[in-house]
Amino acid sequence: MASRKLRPYFQAHTIVVVSTFPLRSVFHSPSQSGRLAKWVIELSEYDIEYRGRTCNKSQVLADFLIELPEDQILKEVQPGIWELHVDGSSSKNGSGVGIRLASPPGEILEQSFRLGFKASNNEAEYEAIIAGMRLAQGLNIKHVHAFCDSQLVTSQFSGEYATKDNRMEAYVKIVKDLASTFKDFTLTRIPRGENIDADALANLASTSAPPKDSALKRVIPVELIKFPSIKQGIALAISTRSQIARQAKAIVESFETSPKDMEMTEAAEETEPTHLPMTTPITDAENAPDADNPSLKDHDQDTSVPKETDGEPEYGCDKPWMDQIRAYIVSGELPSNKWAARKVQKQAARYVLLDGNIYRWGFSGPLLTCVEGQEARQVMEEVHSGSCGNHSGGKALAIKIKRHGHFWPTIVNDCVKFSAKCERCQRHAPKIHQPTEMLSSVSSPYPFMRWAMDIVGPLHASKQKRFLLVLTNYFSKWVEAEAYASIKDAQVKSFVWRNIICRHGLPFEIVTHNGSQFISNRFETFCAKWKIRLSKSTPRHPQGNGQAEAMNKMILDGLKKRLDAKKGRWADELDGVLWSHRTTPRRAIGETPFALVYGTECVIPSEVTSQGLRRRLLPEHEDLNDSLLFDELDFLNERRWQAL
Repeated sequence: MASRKLRPYFQAHTIVVVSTFPLRSVFHSPSQSGRLAKWVIELSEYDIEYRGRTCNKSQVLADFLIELPEDQILKEVQPGIWELHVDGSSSKNGSGVGIRLASPPGEILEQSFRLGFKASNNEAEYEAIIAGMRLAQGLNIKHVHAFCDSQLVTSQFSGEYATKDNRMEAYVKIVKDLASTFKDFTLTRIPRGENIDADALANLASTSAPPKDSALKRVIPVELIKFPSIKQGIALAISTRSQIARQAKAIVESFETSPKDMEMTEAAEETEPTHLPMTTPITDAENAPDADNPSLKDHDQDTSVPKETDGEPEYGCDKPWMDQIRAYIVSGELPSNKWAARKVQKQAARYVLLDGNIYRWGFSGPLLTCVEGQEARQVMEEVHSGSCGNHSGGKALAIKIKRHGHFWPTIVNDCVKFSAKCERCQRHAPKIHQPTEMLSSVSSPYPFMRWAMDIVGPLHASKQKRFLLVLTNYFSKWVEAEAYASIKDAQVKSFVWRNIICRHGLPFEIVTHNGSQFISNRFETFCAKWKIRLSKSTPRHPQGNGQAEAMNKMILDGLKKRLDAKKGRWADELDGVLWSHRTTPRRAIGETPFALVYGTECVIPSEVTSQGLRRRLLPEHEDLNDSLLFDELDFLNERRWQAL
């Protein structure tokens, strides 16, 4: 009942059945009959694993943990435990240790010690824990919980790591001797991120210059400055949408213009409402190419005037793309189209507005300056063939431009087009004398060249038919099969003539075993007449014909699942099994046999019942259907090559 109600879940997951009954032995018993056999066949399509139920101890423990979770158990709080955080640091300037001792009420005592001798990182860590323990010992503290971010120190102290070095062994002995003087001492390893205070104290001691007089002590009090020293706020270079909107509104309200000027101002605000005050006009003199720069003459295209082909710009950078992003950052303005608005929102997350200019966050560098139009063309020209250009091509040119701090969305495609039109790059490009593709023969392929033939049976009698003759194509996995009461050389000859030669053409080879039907003079004469090679597997090992054996297993499995207990109707279900095989993608080739033979997928009943696209639209457009079939034929060879 559960498998019927939860059929999709049973098919998608492995089911573990825990029971005190021996279900596995019962279901796998050969002496099954009646209702039990039906249940076994019905459950055989699922991946079910049967396990015996063991002791209920685990379930009792689980129920106990649910009733009394760990966070609800009152833990005994030990009063009077001091927390000691230590850390050691070693650098080229020297070594130092940092100690942070916190009392139970929260009072903190911090100290830094500079080591007057050379020490490694591990030795500095040991000196830190020893100095902290001696500090706690001097304050007559009996309960200490020490924290250290060194895995070596904590593991050697606990005995998890061995101390192979004499110096480390001596340090461990001192730490253990000091720990014995406390009533309660615990050393715990914590991540470095949780030990930042002691780490800062250790770095301070190791990086600071030692005092000239060693007898003098350095005291660094840490005080608090509540307010800034100046009253005027600091102006940041980052402009937010709300700030710019308020600035633009104040500027518009402060204008005292005539009605005519006000109309012009309002018209300008409709086109660019918020970033208009920050716009800096670019004059023709700034856009004009430098006549004195000879590098601008290397390229055969004039970058001063963008060329358009059929209304489309020559390069992607010629399309204005920053206006929408700027409008969204400044005032939250989005296009009316839902998908275009969503695209702008996602793109704007990678951009920032600084002083009226658009910058893009780079993954591997600083902010990239966004350019478009004539400015982007000049950048490509200068980097490609300018004073520092080396005529880089394609993606290399785009990477070099990005390293120089410029960006636009179509930078890669534009650089590929730009470098492909460079005259010098074409004249001095390396000459490749190899053919652009592998030389291929002009002859057409040989379809259905090799077949595997075998006999399945004897089976339960179905309309006096007990045997099945099966032929499988090696490449497309196309299967031809027919049921017979008995199979002799005459039936084999008739089957090959009707189902193979007249339907698929003359094959080159048929692989069979050494059955009497296949090695008879009549069938060998028939194959010799049509120039068909007849190959036989090992006489004492007919399973050597692996293709035929695999297909026999597939056909039998399909018949069993369709017939259930009605084994005598297998001859009626044979065509349905063959059709399902021809329309199911094979794992070895990744395509259906029907598609590899006919060049397109078969229309199956599910497309008819659910009104698929092909069934709903193509019958009304026969010309479109014909053109699509021709397109599928053009791509058929590519699909067959991929299947190999």
